[in-house]
Amino acid sequence: MSDITEVILESIEKELEQRKIKHFELFLVKSKSLSIEAKNQEIDGFKASSDTGVSLRVLIDGHMGFSYTTDFNISSVEALVESAVSSAKISDPDPAYCFAAKPDNDYPECDIFDPEFAMRSQEEKIERALLLEKGALDADPAIKQVRRAIYSESESEVTIVNSEGLYGNYRSTAASAVIMAMAVKDDMAEMGWDFEYYRFYNKLNVEEVGKRAARKALQKLGGKPIETQRVPVILNEETMAELLEVLAPSFHGDNAVKGKSLLAGKLGEKVFSDKINIYDDGLYPQGLGTAPFDAEGTPSQKTCLLHEGILKNYLYDLYWAKRSGKVSTGNAARGSYKTPPGIGNNNYYMVGRDTTPKKDLLGSLSKGLLVHELIGVHTANPISGEFSLGATGLWVENGDIKYPVKGITISGNLVQMLNKIEGIGEEIKFFGSTGAPCALIGDIQVSGT
Repeated sequence: MSDITEVILESIEKELEQRKIKHFELFLVKSKSLSIEAKNQEIDGFKASSDTGVSLRVLIDGHMGFSYTTDFNISSVEALVESAVSSAKISDPDPAYCFAAKPDNDYPECDIFDPEFAMRSQEEKIERALLLEKGALDADPAIKQVRRAIYSESESEVTIVNSEGLYGNYRSTAASAVIMAMAVKDDMAEMGWDFEYYRFYNKLNVEEVGKRAARKALQKLGGKPIETQRVPVILNEETMAELLEVLAPSFHGDNAVKGKSLLAGKLGEKVFSDKINIYDDGLYPQGLGTAPFDAEGTPSQKTCLLHEGILKNYLYDLYWAKRSGKVSTGNAARGSYKTPPGIGNNNYYMVGRDTTPKKDLLGSLSKGLLVHELIGVHTANPISGEFSLGATGLWVENGDIKYPVKGITISGNLVQMLNKIEGIGEEIKFFGSTGAPCALIGDIQVSGT
């Protein structure tokens, strides 16, 4: 914990003691970020920022109060405490409100901080943004333009202290690259997008990210629709992860209680294909959702959500665990210090019971579609599982890619689709904190001409 963090927390705790507030929680976040955008091999945008803020929750006779501040002078600290107390007075009491107990053991070690970021020069990081764009532009003469090429990095320190004797602190880093490249040939133009992130500076190869975006754009050139039909479909890792994300809220304990989950009341039942396992893992090595503890100070853990198609667990924070007669799974999450905690995912991913190399899944298709992009995933219904999404991909016959496909729609029901999985790829790719392999679906309705 840094000296300034210690000073801030001590000043707030002193005010709480003077006000005789017995039950409280302090959640402090210090962060800094850098974003550099390249355009036409020049720097088009440069933004560096830092932020420090702390939130306070107080529990008074079963009433929960919340407030936050970014100002730490004496009057602001007094106002922070007064605001939390005032909000507690007007909130409804609830016996499920509580704060995390001090863990019996030390928090787990997580390899999520890289001091290398601070050691590298600003000039080197600018060069990274330029290399990201150059990787796409040099990939092929047909890449005429890069719409967006951004290198970003962040560093944060999280500290949590409460009246139960709990104290937790960790630092984390991350670097990312995102790019959109345009391929033009004759009267055709297509966009290709790619993204990568790593916790460690030297693991991010920006040039390779640019090349992948270029390949995706080139791959789409000459795309055409196909006839409406039901065919086997391979969803690539990215599209599988996107659909898995639609399913994520159904594993949240609050949604299960409220009936807002398509998995409500199905604990212990077979809900999907027995080829599927799904986990939430706050300790996944170097994951974007990895931390030693969650947003309430509960130690992180790996939770099996689905084992061979059978629903095993829901995810809980302290409040919903207590309401449901369960224990927290370490899934309290906050958008920032400006919001109280709620249930969220850590590293959430699917793996196959048995796996098959992607090239073998492709080779098994006598006729079908390899989908590499879905459009409008946010419109899928997370409660019913119904979806109808625009898509692009590649038409496959006898295991060989024949031509690119666009202007099509795939539709169906997420539950039914996940029960039709016939094969799952070996490699898991993460997009943010959601990861998935590619998957072969027995048949999906594809609407074209």
